[in-house]
Amino acid sequence: MTIYCREADTVYFLVNATECISYNLSYEVISPTHADDTEPNNSFAQATFFASGNSVDGRIGYVSVGQDIYDYYQTVLPDDGTLNVYLNYTNTTGSNSVDLYYYAYNKGQGSIGSRSLTNIDLGLSSTDTMTVYCRKADTVYFLINANECISYNLSYEMTNVGVSDPEPNNSFATATLINLEDTTMGNVGYASIGADSYDYYKVYNSGYSEIKWQVNYNNTSNNIGADLYLYAYNSGQGQIAYTPLINRPLGPGQDSISFSCYPQDTLYLMLYRGDGCFNYTFDFDLVSGTFYADADSDNFGNNDSSIYSCVGPPPGFVADNSDCDDNNPNINPNAIEVCDGVDNNCDGNVDEGIYTTSNTNAVICMGDSVLVGGTYRFTAGVYTDTTIVLNGCDSIANVTVSVNPTHVTGSTTTTGDPGLAGIFSNTFSNQFNCDSTHIDTVVYVAPPCPTTDSTTVTMMTCDANMAGTSSVTLQGSDGCDSVVTTVKVYDPGSTTPLPAMSVCDGDSLLIFGKYQSAAGMYYDTLLNKNGCDSILSVQLSIKQTYSTHIFPPVFVCNNDVAIVFGIPRGITLPLAILKTTFPCKFII
Repeated sequence: MTIYCREADTVYFLVNATECISYNLSYEVISPTHADDTEPNNSFAQATFFASGNSVDGRIGYVSVGQDIYDYYQTVLPDDGTLNVYLNYTNTTGSNSVDLYYYAYNKGQGSIGSRSLTNIDLGLSSTDTMTVYCRKADTVYFLINANECISYNLSYEMTNVGVSDPEPNNSFATATLINLEDTTMGNVGYASIGADSYDYYKVYNSGYSEIKWQVNYNNTSNNIGADLYLYAYNSGQGQIAYTPLINRPLGPGQDSISFSCYPQDTLYLMLYRGDGCFNYTFDFDLVSGTFYADADSDNFGNNDSSIYSCVGPPPGFVADNSDCDDNNPNINPNAIEVCDGVDNNCDGNVDEGIYTTSNTNAVICMGDSVLVGGTYRFTAGVYTDTTIVLNGCDSIANVTVSVNPTHVTGSTTTTGDPGLAGIFSNTFSNQFNCDSTHIDTVVYVAPPCPTTDSTTVTMMTCDANMAGTSSVTLQGSDGCDSVVTTVKVYDPGSTTPLPAMSVCDGDSLLIFGKYQSAAGMYYDTLLNKNGCDSILSVQLSIKQTYSTHIFPPVFVCNNDVAIVFGIPRGITLPLAILKTTFPCKFII
C-alpha cells in the first residue's frame, strides 16, 4: 500500500481478517528531494524570512490532518535591479498531472509577478525562472501553491544592478542638490509599492555661459520601446530646455541637452520615464561666461581684468586668464623661456631649464684617458659638462669620446740554445697613431736524447718483504731520462750451533760473556757483513757431583775383623770416598 504526500505525523494501521492469519507489518518513508519548510508559513503574516544570497527548501501539498497548500516567504532585496527568482521542484506524488504556482508580491502585498506550471509529470525534477524587472531595494514576498505534493528549493538573485539616487527627489521641493563639476548616478522607473517615475536635481550656476547636460542611460526593463525625457528649468521653475528620448531599445544609450545665459542662478534638472526603467549617469560640459582682457593679442588674458558674457567673448577678451604680462606678446604660457632674467612662460620661475649647448669630439687611444667635466674618461661615449655663464643660465658642453684600438701582434720561434730563449717585445705606432706592440716568443727546444741511460744497483736486505726489483726514472741536466734499477736481495742471516759444553753440578761456565750454571740452550746474536742476524747456540749439560749407596751393615765380633772394600775392618768405618769414572766425587 503506497500513500503519497504525508506530513511527518502520527499514523494508525488496522489489520482485519475473517479467518486466522499470521503476519508481519512494516513501513518505510521515501523522503522527497528537499527538506521540509518551517511551519506555519501559510500567510503573509507567517512568511518565513530568508536573506539575500541564501535559498530555502520546502514541501507543499503534504497532508497531516489537513493539507498544506500555501508556503509564504519574505526577503529584502539588497539592490535596485532586475529580480530573478529560481524554483527547483520535484513532483513527489503518484500523479502525472500536478499543478504548481508561485508568485511575487511587493511589501504592500500587491502582485508583481507569477508563474504557472501545469501537468507536471510524476517524478519530474526541473527548474523554473520568474523575472521581475525594475525593482527597488525593498521587502518582497513569495508564495508557493500546489494542488498535490511538491518538494522544492527557492532562491533569487539581482541583475542589472544600478545605483539608487537619494529619495525622495520626486519634485522641485525635494530636488537633490549637486555640483556642476560632479558626476551623478541614479535610476528612474524602479518600483517598490509604486514606481519612481521622476528624479529632480538642483544645481547652482556660478557663472558658466553654456551648460551641456550629458546623460548616459541603460534601459534595464523588458520594454524594447521605453521612453525617457530630460527637462531643464530656471530658478522660477520655468522650462528652459527639453529632450524626449522615445522608444529607447534595451541596453545603453547616450544623449544631451544644452542651455545658456543663466549665470549665477539656480537650475533644476528632471529625468522622467514614460515607461520602463533606466539606470543613468550624467555630468556636464561647461563653457565659462567670464572673459579676460587680452591687451597684447597673444590669446592669453589678464586675470585682473574680466567681464561676463553669455554670448561668447567680446573683442579684445579671451576665455583664458593665465597671462602674466598682458603688455608683452612674447610673454605667455606658450612662450619659450630664454635666459634674460624674466619669467617668459608664466610658470612662476625665471630662466629655468635655459642653457646653451656645444658639441665637441675627443679621440683617444685604448688605455689612454681624456678629462671631461673634471673626470678622466677611459671609455667611448657622450659626456656632458655643465657650467654657469651670463645671467646664471647653464652652458652645456657635450663631448663625444671615441677610443681607437691598439694592436698586439706576436710570433713564436724555437732555439736549441737555452741562452737565446725568452720573450721580446717591440713598440710601434698603428694606422690610428696609437702605440702597438709586437711580441716575439723564443722557445728553447732541447736536442734529442741518446739511448736511455740505465744503471742497476744490487743491495742486500734483512727484510723479506723488502726484497725485489724497482726502477726510477730521473731527468738529467740535459733533460734526458736516466733509469736506475735497484735489486734488493734477501739475506735470511744464519744460526750456528757450537760444541756442547758440560759442567759439574754446583760449578758454572762462562758462555757468551755470562756465567751459566743451569742446563739448557744458550744463544748469542751477532750481525753478519750485511747487517743481518747471525745466531750462535751452545747446549750446556750438568754432571752429577756424587752419589751415595748404603749397603746392609756388617757385624763382627769384638776383636774380629771384616773385609770392607778389600780392607780388613774391626771397628766402625767412616764412609769411603772413591773416584768415579767422571771427574767428580763418588761417596759410598
